[in-house]
Amino acid sequence: MTRIRIRIVRRERTTRGFHLLLTVLSLIGAFLIAGVLMIFLGVNPLAFYSIFLQSSILTTWGLQITLSYLVPILLCCLSAIVSYRAALWNIGQEGQYIIGAMTALAAGAFLFPNVPPPLSYIILVLAGAAGGGVWALICGLLRIVSEINEAVTTLLMYYVALQLLNYVCRVAWRNPAFVGHPETYSLAPQYMLSFGGSLAIAIAVLVITWFLIDRTKLGLELDLLSEGFRVAQYSGVKPSRVILWSMFFSGALAGISGALYLASTSGFLQPEFSVGYGFAGIIAAWLCDLKVLYAPLASFLLAMMYSSGHALQACLHVSIDIIDAIEGLILMAVLTVHFFTRYKIVLVRQ
Repeated sequence: MTRIRIRIVRRERTTRGFHLLLTVLSLIGAFLIAGVLMIFLGVNPLAFYSIFLQSSILTTWGLQITLSYLVPILLCCLSAIVSYRAALWNIGQEGQYIIGAMTALAAGAFLFPNVPPPLSYIILVLAGAAGGGVWALICGLLRIVSEINEAVTTLLMYYVALQLLNYVCRVAWRNPAFVGHPETYSLAPQYMLSFGGSLAIAIAVLVITWFLIDRTKLGLELDLLSEGFRVAQYSGVKPSRVILWSMFFSGALAGISGALYLASTSGFLQPEFSVGYGFAGIIAAWLCDLKVLYAPLASFLLAMMYSSGHALQACLHVSIDIIDAIEGLILMAVLTVHFFTRYKIVLVRQ
């Protein structure tokens, strides 16, 4: 009797066109499934698609909101790309985003409040990078010294960052002028950024990141480490050094995102400052297949979802959590593409 076995075989080579086709089809599938979810919720899926587009890109105010979300998601996406290129699973971008905002506030409100621009903007970025970088570096050290997986430690450090955020908002840096909802003191006025200023800094960071990991030996070291410690060692690369600098760089990018978002919005922290940009950046990183130059497009799609959330809730009377569900569908679709561009399923007769 003939038996048929299913085998998973690694593909020898895939073209960019094949990968692009699978990505587009997976995104279409994710949004079609979202439409089916709308039907189960008693909502016309065409109305869902219409409001989604109008509230994110087809109106001037919607596009402005989308672009304001683009900066933090893009920088968190770059953060994920840097660590994932080395097979270091930093999933704590949200925590590093919070710490970066806190250190930027410390610099701009307490340590250097009288520094004039443009020096104030440099201090803002460096403070955010230092805070987020050190927060991620702790997890890198734990990986080297105790062999604790960074996926666990970075996620747990996110919850520590949340508690620190609550502490500074309610106790340490609470502004007594606000009697009701807890808020911190504000950044000095010269630290505040317009949306155009924060976008310009984000683009500059994007170019620097692209150059470092795609045009220097640092990127090659990331790729070698992703193949395994032994491969890196045989190639003359010290895995511990690469782990430390890549985790710091990854955390620094997420920290800059928090600093820029703080400086381009209210200028003060609230307990609700964490809204999930770090987790959206992770999805965007996989969506762009860990390619830095494609990160803006992937981040823009995630920013569209964030900007349409409240409009969907107001117009269709659905929970804003539907956006999280769609993000999950996109992540599943992207990981499926990631699998099928590297492997194929073969039926073998025995």
